[in-house]
Amino acid sequence: MDVAIRDKATNLWLKPDGTWTATFTWLPATLGSPGSASTTFTRAWAAVPGSYGYQLRTADTSGKTTNQAFRGFTVN
Repeated sequence: MDVAIRDKATNLWLKPDGTWTATFTWLPATLGSPGSASTTFTRAWAAVPGSYGYQLRTADTSGKTTNQAFRGFTVN
């Protein structure tokens, strides 16, 4: 599973090294319960207060990928 995180104030995307770029970037995320009908995911990063968004990309066992809709969240 992969996640892309965007800072809504700057429109920059989080890179694997923790810096930000104008280029859309997929980051690996860790599933809480792989293979389950539903699960959680985690992706560590040093968040600062602000408004962000994320998009998820998942793959089934045959490698077919599905992108989820972009969703917003706020860090206080």
